[in-house]
Amino acid sequence: MNFLEKLFGKKEVVEETPVKINLNFSETDAWFESETTGFLDSINQATKNSFEQIESILKELNNNLKNLEKAKPEEIIDTRAKKFSLDNRIAFIRKTHAFTNKINFPDAKDTMHVLEFYKALIKNTAGLLAETQKNIYFVNMLFAKETTEITSNLKAIGSIAHESQKVLQKDKNKIELISTTRETIQETKELIRAQKNENENLKQDESILKKLRNEEKGIKQELNELNDGRESAQLKQLLEQLKILDTRAGRIKGNVLQMFSPLTKALKKYGRYGIGLDKEGLTTLALYIEFPFRAVLIDKKLKTLDKILENTKDLIDKGKIDLKDKQKQKTITQIENLKNHSELNNFLDEYEKTRKLIEEIENKIKDSGLNKKIDSAKQKLKDIENQMENKKQAIHKLENNLRSIDQNISYKIKELEIALTKISNKDVSIEVGS
Repeated sequence: MNFLEKLFGKKEVVEETPVKINLNFSETDAWFESETTGFLDSINQATKNSFEQIESILKELNNNLKNLEKAKPEEIIDTRAKKFSLDNRIAFIRKTHAFTNKINFPDAKDTMHVLEFYKALIKNTAGLLAETQKNIYFVNMLFAKETTEITSNLKAIGSIAHESQKVLQKDKNKIELISTTRETIQETKELIRAQKNENENLKQDESILKKLRNEEKGIKQELNELNDGRESAQLKQLLEQLKILDTRAGRIKGNVLQMFSPLTKALKKYGRYGIGLDKEGLTTLALYIEFPFRAVLIDKKLKTLDKILENTKDLIDKGKIDLKDKQKQKTITQIENLKNHSELNNFLDEYEKTRKLIEEIENKIKDSGLNKKIDSAKQKLKDIENQMENKKQAIHKLENNLRSIDQNISYKIKELEIALTKISNKDVSIEVGS
């Protein structure tokens, strides 16, 4: 510590705090352009100046090539050496023209292409000078002034390209950062547009789902009213009566089947003979064996049954239908019972009355139309539930998309804050809002 520091104290170094910039994202694009335009314009202008210098030298080079082509040798040398020098002049001019014809200037604003242009120009200029070194040596013997002017032009082009490249390379990182930041701003704009669209779609789907829920509620209420109303009570009563009648019809059918059950074996054996029956009778016999109740319904006045019973008993008596004693006696007894018709007819009469009652009740149920209304309401409810499920899935997908978009926007905003802070040397923060 020196004397002055002891006397006055060491001077405190105060670090400058970066200027704080708060931006809404909608302002970012314009602010970014205002912060970078001056810098980029100076870079572009420097590049344009460089291009103009190179173009000017290229014009001078082309003029010098024409001068070389027209030049007459002043020195007197032997014919062989003169021819050799003139041949090398032709080769040198041709190669130099090929070099200049390949020079295509890029857009001065496209920094990456400009750098590639400088790199290629430096390489090609050096390559041309190296490749034509022998040509230059021999041409220089007769045309020293013109040759020197041309090589000076080529070296000047390489030198300008080299110096311009160095200047541009120094700012390359910042230029690249500006370029990527511009792309990031555009990407963020697209994400925000997508976010807005998805939010609108979500609101629309949520509104539709709300309407569907109201419709669902209305149909459920309608179903409750249909199920609990007076018409429903009457229908339930009819259905209960129908159930009782169906049970009665089933019982009658069971009683008839029980009457024919003891004859099954004998009738099957009789069926092998088919004695005393025509074709229609044989068909009816088959029904009596497999479906007795159906047979008695179609056998008018049981005439075919009487023939079957008579013929079966006759064959049993003659021993052609062989049955065990106990089975034989039981079969003959049941044949006699059935011949009487009275019990069977009673069952059939009762069944016919029951069937008519069932038909009447079924017609009443059909006429009421309540079942149709209930079925229609249930179908509507099912359709709405399907629509609701589809809409819920669509909403879930939209919500997932929005979460992903929100995350991407947050990431891009953070990226922009870091980039803009580096570019501007200011503490930049960005809010996304309306």
